[in-house]
Amino acid sequence: MASPQAEPPAQALGESLAALAVQVAALRGQIAQVNQRLDRAGLRGDLGLAARFEDLAQTVTGALDAAAPRGPVLDRPGPPGVRCAARRAAAVGRYRAPPALLRL
Repeated sequence: MASPQAEPPAQALGESLAALAVQVAALRGQIAQVNQRLDRAGLRGDLGLAARFEDLAQTVTGALDAAAPRGPVLDRPGPPGVRCAARRAAAVGRYRAPPALLRL
């Protein structure tokens, strides 16, 4: 039969408890620092990151649209597969982009 284990002395339990208390205090400090950084970055618990990314995507789309050259697409040279687009203008319509450009 196995002999019953002796309980650790009270002093050892007290030291272990003190070490755990120090670790818990350190973790609470780290959590407080992370929360402060998130607050400075404007990220709070009630903020939906998906909505922020959607707003960012719309902003980028708007910036790209604003920077895009204006005018008929068929009058400018394009990628190698679309260079003969001017000859296909009658087939796809005068002001409609060819399918190769719509995939871009």
